[in-house]
Amino acid sequence: MRLQRSGGLSVVAITLIATFLPFPADASELEEQLRAEYLDKILILRQFYEGAKLRFDANGRIEGDATTGPWTVDGQITIREIHLDDRLLKLKGRRVRLIFDPNTNHLKDVVGMAAKDPLRKSFFHVSGKRWREFEQSADLEVDLELPSPPKDKQEVAAAMDAVF
Repeated sequence: MRLQRSGGLSVVAITLIATFLPFPADASELEEQLRAEYLDKILILRQFYEGAKLRFDANGRIEGDATTGPWTVDGQITIREIHLDDRLLKLKGRRVRLIFDPNTNHLKDVVGMAAKDPLRKSFFHVSGKRWREFEQSADLEVDLELPSPPKDKQEVAAAMDAVF
């Protein structure tokens, strides 16, 4: 009788412990959480790296040669896609490209600006590129290595904090 009672308590204890332990989230579930958190949000890079593809190691350091540009052109990214593949977080987005609008005394994102906008007519070249080329070069991919396969959103957020 005593043996049955202690066995029942063990099952209850294991069930309670399992309820409160953080288990690794399913990869697709974690991806959905990341999408809810970051999709269509503007993130600011800690360093304003130029280029269409950036890769960061697990410590948030840029891999390869990358030059920095002005914060108004290379500093901000609107996240459009998020994919998690084991230890690699892949972000795709569009840079926010800001120029000063002297008519409103505000910064304005030039990507997607209407052709009839008077500000667009003022600039034939931006950052050494023709307007259309400058606008098309706003697409960006960011690959971020993670120290280990993430168990939850907080682990991914900690890695992202080193880059953004």
